[in-house]
Amino acid sequence: MDSRKIENEQTLEQVKHMIDDLSVDIESKKNGFVQYPTANIDILKNLIINSDFSFGRFDEQNNLSAFLLAYPIDQLSWEIVAKDPIINHIKQNEKYQANGIYLDMIWITEKLQWRTIGKNLLKEILSKAKEHGYTYITGPVIISPHKNTVSIKLFESLWWKLYEIFEYEWLVFGIYTCELK
Repeated sequence: MDSRKIENEQTLEQVKHMIDDLSVDIESKKNGFVQYPTANIDILKNLIINSDFSFGRFDEQNNLSAFLLAYPIDQLSWEIVAKDPIINHIKQNEKYQANGIYLDMIWITEKLQWRTIGKNLLKEILSKAKEHGYTYITGPVIISPHKNTVSIKLFESLWWKLYEIFEYEWLVFGIYTCELK
């Protein structure tokens, strides 16, 4: 399986399609991208294309089978910050002002889950961030009303730590952080 940077319109459309398909209502018991205020994918396109930390895995037919979207915190524009309460919190909180990466989303097609692809994607971003001189990576995981235990177990298997709890209206997120040494 080929891993490469997300940098063309066709791949961005595949990412957008997957996000739309996997978005779940906050009342849902299914895993997915919980619907809450975020920047529109069209706003994020430029950020994704210009990030060295947003990449996908592709099968033999060049179909997207997994992706990870992450960005240097200092590159998150106020246009994005204003729309996303988690990013807003991170951008304005001095605990996160050091040289860090924000892990926005990770997705793996259902038929490839539980095959270490998620762990390998996280190892890849940890390595790239360290190569570029970043000191940590941080990312949110929903913990209420529906706890995403799969993501929590994945993060914890790679020494990520729960750094803080962030509440937005009826949603509760764990903000996980991995220090790069």
